[in-house]
Amino acid sequence: MSSMVTLFCCFIFLSLTHLSSTNARAIDSTSIADCPRKCGDIDISYPFGIGYSHCFYKGFEINCSQNIPYLSGYLMESRLQLVEILQEEVRINWTDFIVKICPSSNYTKSSIFWLSEESPFVVPAATNKFIVIGCNTTGMVTAMDKLLSYNGCYSECPTKESIVNGSCKGQGCCEAGLPQLRKMVLVSLHSSKSSISACSYGFFIEDGRYTFKESDLLDFDKTARISMRLEWSIRGSCGEPSNACGSNASCSNTNYGYRCNCSDGYRGNPYLYGSQGCQDINECDESISGSPCVEGAKCRNTVPGFVCECPTGTKGDGRTGGNGCSRAREIIPISMVLIGTLLCTIALCLVGCFWVRRKTNLANVRAKYFRMNGGILLQQQLSYLHGSTRSPKIYSARELKKATNNYHISNILGSGGNGSIFKGILKDGSIVAIKKSQVADKSHIDQFINEVVILTEINHRNVVKLLGCCLETQVPMLVYEYISNGTLYQKIHENDNPSDRVSWKSRFRIAIDTAGALSYLHSSTSTPIFHRDIKSSNILLDKNYTPKVADFGISRLVPLDKTKVSTMVLGTYGYLDPEYFNTGKLTEKSDVYSFGVVLLELLTGRKPICPDSSVEYHNLPMVFLSYVRNDNFIEILDEKVVREVKMEELQAVADIATRCLLVKGDERPTMKEVVQELIALSGEHVQLGRECEAHEW
Repeated sequence: MSSMVTLFCCFIFLSLTHLSSTNARAIDSTSIADCPRKCGDIDISYPFGIGYSHCFYKGFEINCSQNIPYLSGYLMESRLQLVEILQEEVRINWTDFIVKICPSSNYTKSSIFWLSEESPFVVPAATNKFIVIGCNTTGMVTAMDKLLSYNGCYSECPTKESIVNGSCKGQGCCEAGLPQLRKMVLVSLHSSKSSISACSYGFFIEDGRYTFKESDLLDFDKTARISMRLEWSIRGSCGEPSNACGSNASCSNTNYGYRCNCSDGYRGNPYLYGSQGCQDINECDESISGSPCVEGAKCRNTVPGFVCECPTGTKGDGRTGGNGCSRAREIIPISMVLIGTLLCTIALCLVGCFWVRRKTNLANVRAKYFRMNGGILLQQQLSYLHGSTRSPKIYSARELKKATNNYHISNILGSGGNGSIFKGILKDGSIVAIKKSQVADKSHIDQFINEVVILTEINHRNVVKLLGCCLETQVPMLVYEYISNGTLYQKIHENDNPSDRVSWKSRFRIAIDTAGALSYLHSSTSTPIFHRDIKSSNILLDKNYTPKVADFGISRLVPLDKTKVSTMVLGTYGYLDPEYFNTGKLTEKSDVYSFGVVLLELLTGRKPICPDSSVEYHNLPMVFLSYVRNDNFIEILDEKVVREVKMEELQAVADIATRCLLVKGDERPTMKEVVQELIALSGEHVQLGRECEAHEW
């Protein structure tokens, strides 16, 4: 029996010892009363501490050596001298971590600042800068934990006169921001010999703590002025039942842990219990918070907070900065109350009747617009498309009006003969493009219905996706996915800087993807689709320059047993198939001709039609074909394209474009054949592109 008691007592003793050693919860202020709270001129407050393990929280030990405080542990092969403890950060002496090189020729040196995963400290970007001092020097700072990210700058000294004291913008000194909160940071310097400066330096420093001087290039004085901030937090999360927050304290999670703060109305150390923990503030003590109540109001302290009691006959919160105290209104006679109640009841009845009537009228108007905008026809057309897997969403007029800020002019993305395109932000935050058709005759309604039906049939990565439509307004509207990077026309023809124009690698991929989309429309949908208006302004580009064919307002669904359809001639001058224009017979080869014109735009960088008399051509296909016949078509090509691509590849693409532009449609290739020929060329093109990428820095 005695052995069992002994064993139980040992178990209790070991458990209590383990709990105290884990340092997992806030502790009573009396337990740290004997702990040193100062090192040199630095005040040390819990969770930081000196001495025994109960004096500090895990990871926050301060080593006080010769009255100089150091952060203990968690830093690879060095100590960090503590300068000051701030509310959420610490300021440290950074002098020992300056990277210095004195090259006689090209030379590179690197150094890693590495905090372990258990460390409560991280390097914040908001309060620190990366500084490089020197000539002909490149400095890079790379965050190496989790996701790799980097930043850097280059400092040069063209002449001694170009160096300006106080300026750190690349002449003898440059600066860059740091990657966000990190624990492992690599600093690299690459420098070549300079006659102006013998050595180069790279270091982190607290933002605003360094001012460049020309003399630093010759003799950089680093003593007592290189400081940096580290952000700190307790390891773990607020959800842990054993978090370190004391009484009357709240917890907030950070990227690497959590912090504690005294709740509103309390002041003290949020990591302690007892007299040094969060204590109620006596706001009524004017020496603490000034005069919290207006004159005449009586202040009464509560836990937490306070109350200001207004004098008799007045009302209000009585607070300074609040609504104060004001004279109370006289009691209204009951007869006035009854009359007021009766009048309010009558007014509410009238408002209710008006609201019901207005609701009914609005429903009638919406039903009228639904019929007028082809809603019944749309339902019939969609019912015939048994193979369609997507149904367009029906948006309300109020939803689209709010998304476009009442169709404000600043949200217009583009305008054309069939309507305007607006950028909109829906309630869920998604960005869309809203096509608002023109108020016009029945033909425009037919085009609107036609576009809904056709896009419901299409499911292709290079065709803009229809999300839904709105039929409740006088003007019918379509809602598409938002494509962020403008049109191919804008990228080719509206960029004044030749060096910023689209590369041939991107142009060639745009050509292949656009041709693939047209081949899909012609031969892979349940019912063949002829676009009828292929042009560079109808080819949208996303951020990766992936093309999306758009604007199907005048497209045609074609029965499988027909290869030609007689229609009214519609399209855009300059892209319009001459055979279709002369005969009115629409075929898939009409789209082939229009694609051939787009290929010419990609090759030459020129517009299809240029009526300006000062330009050497008016019709791009005609002038291009004349250059091809004279075997000097290279003279009309875009200079950027000629510099980037082998002539054999340009010759092959020009040959495809020439055959797409043949006068007789039967002699032109199909879009499927065009895709196959372009893909056959792409093998060499992709290989060349990879070789270029391998040499980029």
